Amino acid sequence: MQQQHCDLLVIGGGVTGAGIARQAAWLGHKTVLVERSDFAAGTSSRSTKLLHGGLRYLEQMQFGLVFESVRERMAGMRMAPHLARPLPFVFPRYHGDKPGMTKLGLGLWIYDIMAGFQSIKRHCRLSPSILHERLPQLRTDGLCGAYEYYDAQTDDARLCLEIIIDAAALGANVLNRIELVDACRDGEEWVCGVRNLLDGGRSELHARHIAIATGPWLGDTAALFGGGSGPAMRPTKGVHVHVPSDKLQLDAAVVMTHPDDGRVMFAIPTETNVLVGTTDTDHAGTGAELAVTVAEVEYLLSALAHYFPDAQVTPQDVHSAYAGLRPLLGGGGGKTSQISREHRVFELAQNVHAIGGGKLTTWRVMANDLLQANGLAANRELGSYRDRPLPGGRGITDRAQLESKADTLVQSRNLSHRTARTLVYTYGANADAVVAGIAANGAPVSTIGALELPPAAFEYAVTDEYALSLDDLMRRRSRLYYTESDQGRQAAEAVAKIIAPLLGWSGEDVQCELQAYTDICDRYQPV
Repeated sequence: MQQQHCDLLVIGGGVTGAGIARQAAWLGHKTVLVERSDFAAGTSSRSTKLLHGGLRYLEQMQFGLVFESVRERMAGMRMAPHLARPLPFVFPRYHGDKPGMTKLGLGLWIYDIMAGFQSIKRHCRLSPSILHERLPQLRTDGLCGAYEYYDAQTDDARLCLEIIIDAAALGANVLNRIELVDACRDGEEWVCGVRNLLDGGRSELHARHIAIATGPWLGDTAALFGGGSGPAMRPTKGVHVHVPSDKLQLDAAVVMTHPDDGRVMFAIPTETNVLVGTTDTDHAGTGAELAVTVAEVEYLLSALAHYFPDAQVTPQDVHSAYAGLRPLLGGGGGKTSQISREHRVFELAQNVHAIGGGKLTTWRVMANDLLQANGLAANRELGSYRDRPLPGGRGITDRAQLESKADTLVQSRNLSHRTARTLVYTYGANADAVVAGIAANGAPVSTIGALELPPAAFEYAVTDEYALSLDDLMRRRSRLYYTESDQGRQAAEAVAKIIAPLLGWSGEDVQCELQAYTDICDRYQPV
């Protein structure tokens, strides 16, 4: 990488950093983004994978956060209809539960009012008999009823990736596997030393402004700019598990309050299984050594056992698990679930701004707040930027168009319905580019995994989506780690063979990548 001069250097390739780079580039600023790992490798690929207002934040009186979030939820669905879809949530209540049916109903009226005309669908009350028809495995003893409301489900890693790709399309230079190693002030610029983690090469980046969006690692980055340890952070660890959908049959996401500590949790149906999460515990170390423990899995499954005793989900049923860190602000004690999810922008040094806190849903708001604080967006009208779709959402206004596109792929490329739907709900408008190399009306293509991904999808990840490792492919470009009952271990070898020629891997390189991926799977498989 050659020495570069820019208006803004963004440090961190998660959803917040990606959003900052995208908006700055749209405003015409020469922008560089560096990420020491893969884009979305940290918090931005380890969420509960929702775009939501956060119903529970109403009880904490965080009205501003909820108001912001419900509007950004709808914006996300407009910008990327292929990645964000409406999802019903059922919130059952039993005798003695808090909040009870009356208070919960009031909260949902407020939730709907805050969404205004951008509400997905108004909430409704469900009787115990209706609940039993829809969720026959749900415990009925003491059941008072439930409320159903709507939020949105997303693929967090691919959402972040599309923001990165759009930032690049707008002129930003986005670089992964580039680590910031030092920084010093030189006149009107910051001179930042960076290292390429693939070949060890070093170079300099000269920037007028610095934006730090490194989430739980904000303190480490701030120290390089003389900002001490930065703002007080309280990273909390969240663990999720996937369990078989044949053991837990859901037609909607179910909101649960844990019987031990009252923490709000979810059981969410996905394409091939059920996502259950999340824990919320303090974490004192870095994210590098994150693993999933037996105790954390048992904690999650005990909530399932409380609500769905007949499902009899055991630790041996867990398909896969993952853990991430929330970049929450604030130190001291108190329950982790009570810590605000609101974000703040900090000025650490001259022209050095950092952002902490926040949530996936409000990435656009967070990006704009930082660019307002550093002056790069001051007094600038966003105009068409507010309505700019992400790359896969261009020209798509509703799900009917996605289904029609899938039907076209079935007919024109001789793909299975499963493969075609996977492609359009992963790539949206770009699905055609993914299958460009597949012969029209040719022989049926081979596929990989439960979602039947063709080899072309993995090739596209390398050529057009910045994938540089097997792990990038398995956990963030595709969902093989999450959708397969063996964490994608069997599929990994086939994927590695597809991308090896594109990345110049030798046979030894392939084995190293497979071993590295196996190590990741082992770390997140506690039983």
